[in-house]
Amino acid sequence: MKHRIGLLSLVLLVGCGGGGSGSDKEAEQVTADKVEVSEPENTTCGNLPEMSCYHDPKNLTLNLHLNLIEAENGALAFNKLNAAVGMHSSSGPVLISGPDNIEIRVGGATYTPEASHSGSSALNFNNLPIEKAYEIFWYRNGDIISHTYVDDLPNGIYSFESTSDEQADTLTFKWLNLASEASNAGHINYLSCNNDNKNRELIFSLNSNYEKKMSSPYSITVKDMFGKTLTELKNEYDKCEVLFKTFTSDKSIQIVNYTNEEMITHITYNQEHTGVIFH
Repeated sequence: MKHRIGLLSLVLLVGCGGGGSGSDKEAEQVTADKVEVSEPENTTCGNLPEMSCYHDPKNLTLNLHLNLIEAENGALAFNKLNAAVGMHSSSGPVLISGPDNIEIRVGGATYTPEASHSGSSALNFNNLPIEKAYEIFWYRNGDIISHTYVDDLPNGIYSFESTSDEQADTLTFKWLNLASEASNAGHINYLSCNNDNKNRELIFSLNSNYEKKMSSPYSITVKDMFGKTLTELKNEYDKCEVLFKTFTSDKSIQIVNYTNEEMITHITYNQEHTGVIFH
């Protein structure tokens, strides 16, 4: 924003030979010159690079994750739809701060994040309506920076099962997909094992076990993953189960950005599966 600021120019006229009758005409004259001065940018952010409003929107990327979460098996609950929003510059994550605002519109209603906009590293939308179409808006100072439309939500997997092979020391997982263009990711959280005294122990993996691309059947080596072979687990416990999370997306779902590519939208169907290893 530019303001016109009056700058005073003082012109002093001095006559030869001193004052006299011409002193009234030879007085100080003041003129006001109009000069355009640009207001410094980023005053709202205090020139803090970690704040989103410090950056030109063209140098930021907004990532929106729509996560459809399946209700737990046997629970008297419905599926939930949550959304999480984060922003990145070329140097890494930034804190989303006003005047940047994110809105999601579903079925004629507008939803705003539950987290505050004053320096949040991520914004969360919890329990959004489960519908067929979603619009996501990123505003700065009330102007649309990016506007994305999503026309559906993905289906998850079904007929999940796990089998174990003690000789090969492997666990194998199988499932089916409803969507013809489904893409699966997965995360094996831990083993849940019980001994003869019914004491429960959680055995977590020794390394990162998130896989971006998975196809059925999918196998892991138990020793490499958990530090104990299947034989060792059977000698120590009378029952073991594995908790396996899947994240399914569908490439056929349309994601349309009406403005530019500064917003990237990810949509997944999140499920938890319990597989019996032995009992």
